[in-house]
Amino acid sequence: MQEISSLKGNRKSSDNISISYNTFFLVSLCYLVLPAIIMVLGWIKLLIALPASALLIFALVSALKNEQSLSSDRKIELTKTQFAAIIIFSLVSTIIAGVGEIVAPMYDHAFRRAMLRDLVNYNWPIYYDLSKQSNPIVNAMLPDCTVAYSYYSTFWMIPALLGKLMGFNFANIFLVIWSAFGTFLILIGITFFTKKFTHASLFMFICYSGLDVLPYFYYMFKGTEPWMWLEGWTEHISYISNINNLLNVFNQCIPCWLIVILLMTSKSNKHIGLVGGILFTYSPWATIGVLPIAIYALLSKEKGIKGVLSVANIVSALTILGCFAPMYMANSSATSVSGTTLSFYKSISALLFAYILVMLIEIVPSVLLLYKSYGRDKLLWVAVGTLMILPFYKISNFNDLTMRGAMPAQFALCVMLMAVIGRFFDTNIDKKTGRITCKLSIKLIGSVIILIAMAFVAFQQILLVGYKTKNRAQADVTEEIGSFGDIRVEDYAETVNGNFFVYDYEDQFFYRYMARR
Repeated sequence: MQEISSLKGNRKSSDNISISYNTFFLVSLCYLVLPAIIMVLGWIKLLIALPASALLIFALVSALKNEQSLSSDRKIELTKTQFAAIIIFSLVSTIIAGVGEIVAPMYDHAFRRAMLRDLVNYNWPIYYDLSKQSNPIVNAMLPDCTVAYSYYSTFWMIPALLGKLMGFNFANIFLVIWSAFGTFLILIGITFFTKKFTHASLFMFICYSGLDVLPYFYYMFKGTEPWMWLEGWTEHISYISNINNLLNVFNQCIPCWLIVILLMTSKSNKHIGLVGGILFTYSPWATIGVLPIAIYALLSKEKGIKGVLSVANIVSALTILGCFAPMYMANSSATSVSGTTLSFYKSISALLFAYILVMLIEIVPSVLLLYKSYGRDKLLWVAVGTLMILPFYKISNFNDLTMRGAMPAQFALCVMLMAVIGRFFDTNIDKKTGRITCKLSIKLIGSVIILIAMAFVAFQQILLVGYKTKNRAQADVTEEIGSFGDIRVEDYAETVNGNFFVYDYEDQFFYRYMARR
């Protein structure tokens, strides 16, 4: 994959912090794989879980050895100020995202908080006796039977495990630390790609989006509301900005983005099965979107066809699929609304109109900004092609396939854009005066306008978080669920029932043959 080789590293100094790629790769892969192993051991019979865990550890060790042999000389240099800036930014962005509910979070965090509490308080795997719902309205809505809990919960495994020892509050605090550390690793990985720390990485990490501001102002001047929300201006096709992914599905986007940056920076293809496949444990829909990038990485990195067919690739992919696919398939409610996107539109012309608008608003701006630097890089077109194909099928009411499936490709574009902006500042800004040394042009002004327009979504969402936090006493929803086993407010019961409960679980393959008793 093309990297920005023109970005010169910082001058080496005894005050600088040096980070080797091997260390980054080791910590990142352990960060991703360890929670999956804990979930396998906690939810699956030991007869299956022990050998499965051993295979994942084997693949992990093999990956570390493969990368070490190719990346022993790769390092980045950060000043202490830059290192501190990355740590502070990681923590602040995690808090703004609502993790730990330190600020007023988005609606979905009510479910996330209840999930963490149940993962701490219940034995694994989790079962609920619905007859014990104390809210009479909820009790009347749900049948008197026992159901199993099913959801991609890997991201919470380590905080929840520690919470079993030290309580829910500690688990919630550690969830903040765990999430911020994941963001920290992502930003370090981005620095390996760009070859130099740049504040553009911090800016784009929060502000990357499409030009959703255009339909927003269209609806505002028209005096009507979009179908769903700012980024939901098309009824069946929605691409989501970085900030909204953080605000709503931090548990999916943090591991997803870390995996993408590993695929973009790793030199060996002998462990792509593990690096790409581990995303399935965090987000099945994002895994669909990462497949093209993983396949490209398999075919473009060193080691050739021997790397593609490595034991680690095959073992890790089969182990992850064998353990987690039956677990997810037990709960089919998430795919109860699905089909070709055309079937949800009244006509082909209506679909094409929506599709072309989405491409112009969400993808074309990034391509325009990246074409000069990355037009010959196949990764750009793999990402663009993925984003162009995803809208033709819909899964779930809000279409999780486009919202979550697009995360890998969108973040690949985001990282490349970080590098382009960083290179511009490195070569065209006078470091003493801060003035632009190149001539202003229509292209440059247009690029700045596009970047400012992209940032609109983040600006609005951060204002919304601030407003909700200021008025939190009047509208604090974080404890309205409490536990899926005893839902406090009936408004959440239908969503919990449709997304997290497995009825007749004894008839499902996972719970009959694989789940611990």
